[in-house]
Amino acid sequence: MEGGLRLQGKYKRGEAGTPLISIITVVKNNPELSRTIQCIKAQTYRNIEHIIIDGASTDETLAIIKQNEALIDYWRSEADEGIYNAMNKGIKLAKGNIVGILNGGDTYEPQSCAVIAKAYLPGLHVYHSLTRFWKGNQCIEVQGGTVNQLPQSMISHPGSFINREVYEQFGGYDESYQCVADYDYFIKLSREKLVSFHFLEEILANFFVGGISYSKQSALETYRIQYKYGFINWKGYWFKRAVLQWLVKS
Repeated sequence: MEGGLRLQGKYKRGEAGTPLISIITVVKNNPELSRTIQCIKAQTYRNIEHIIIDGASTDETLAIIKQNEALIDYWRSEADEGIYNAMNKGIKLAKGNIVGILNGGDTYEPQSCAVIAKAYLPGLHVYHSLTRFWKGNQCIEVQGGTVNQLPQSMISHPGSFINREVYEQFGGYDESYQCVADYDYFIKLSREKLVSFHFLEEILANFFVGGISYSKQSALETYRIQYKYGFINWKGYWFKRAVLQWLVKS
């Protein structure tokens, strides 16, 4: 099942001074998608295409998509093989100069896309910023930093935008990971001399805590990636696993 403005022959494009920004939203059974759609509508920068990849939702999510079809450039609803499989589908569909990934329920600040459009440079570039983390209606922390923090933790994925050329050259996310393929991908890019990272010390995104990002599986995959890239040794890897297992049981 699919829909959106593209099926009506309405395509957007980037021009000099106004790059096209593709926003990909992956979602499954999350009615909070409506606030994500509205935050895209509220952007002060207008040259945006919004692509929604729905994992065959069985609740009111699909109805929300159809109700807002006039605001969505393209949407597809079908079973997928996980969140990163859905993201990779969206990346392949993106026509923009720049690609941002904003999961269902999360939001941008109204000026976020304008900030990214101003920072845009053609080529192999990654732009990343600060993100507020919310638990319910309470902001619990602000995360984000330079690529120097990658040995310890992921930089903000909701607050990150990547030029489409990067995805074209290096491909998408490793779907063998269920929870933190974005962490693996950003480390991989940081080791490519041709890829430039631009840290924008400004809050551009809001992430609502929950789901797989805070699961045991997420922690285990993070340790696996840190070992893979040499950030921790074999003993450190197994110690972290053991501590996590103990904490889960206690």
